[in-house]
Amino acid sequence: MKGKYKLLPRDSPIAGLLSRHDAGHHICISHLDRSPVSQKQINFAIALFICSVLSGLMTWRVLTAKSHYAGIAAAFGLVNSDTVDSRWYWMLMHALIDYQLYSIGWHRLRNFVVGQLWHRVQWGFRPTEIILRRPTAKQSPTPPNEKKQVKYATKLNEAVDPSLVYKNIGVHTATPFWGVDFKAMGDAYQMLKKREIMEEAWDLRVWTFEDGQWTSLELWRLYDNATNKETERIIKDTLRSQGRERVVKQWDALMLAAKQGDKPVEETLRR
Repeated sequence: MKGKYKLLPRDSPIAGLLSRHDAGHHICISHLDRSPVSQKQINFAIALFICSVLSGLMTWRVLTAKSHYAGIAAAFGLVNSDTVDSRWYWMLMHALIDYQLYSIGWHRLRNFVVGQLWHRVQWGFRPTEIILRRPTAKQSPTPPNEKKQVKYATKLNEAVDPSLVYKNIGVHTATPFWGVDFKAMGDAYQMLKKREIMEEAWDLRVWTFEDGQWTSLELWRLYDNATNKETERIIKDTLRSQGRERVVKQWDALMLAAKQGDKPVEETLRR
């Protein structure tokens, strides 16, 4: 695997950026999104429309709350108790609707506004965009056991699959496991603007922090003939170099079980 690994100097601007935005996972995936600007604009417009409808629906539910919770409103003298239907099951139904709407809708709206929307306001749409992905906040920063390490390795293999990275708009490479880090991407553009780094420095790479130093695994070199098996081999070499041969063997056993039609890999990992 000579030529595919690169050790970053501790004073490297990229190392500084990765450390500033690291939440303890010590790993980051970067790639360049070269999809057409028009495609990115259409995708953003669709997301903006959906979030606008969701925001309007949530606002409407707030403005009409008195009619949905008439019994409670009547108790506080907000409406005439003689003219309202205060049956408890109607209020319970509305409460369930609102709970689902706000628990899901608020999270989506907040993530869109502070993430993609604010990022587009600041940086617009570019022919080539830097995409940085990290494990989402709910993922444990340090895999506590070998099964969790296998899960991380499996998810990493899926995340750097060329069919995902090079055939989708950047924001669509996000998964429940890997989230797009818009703040780090903004910092990367700032560094690009100051000519502290080159755009190509972010082409398909896996950045890991080991022994106090960031290391770059340059998967972009394999793009011309990249396959899942080749990527998997690189990850296994990395695990072996870290003395995690047992993790590699367990991973192989899980993959074999999945191919033979036994339990799905995800189900096996949850056991």
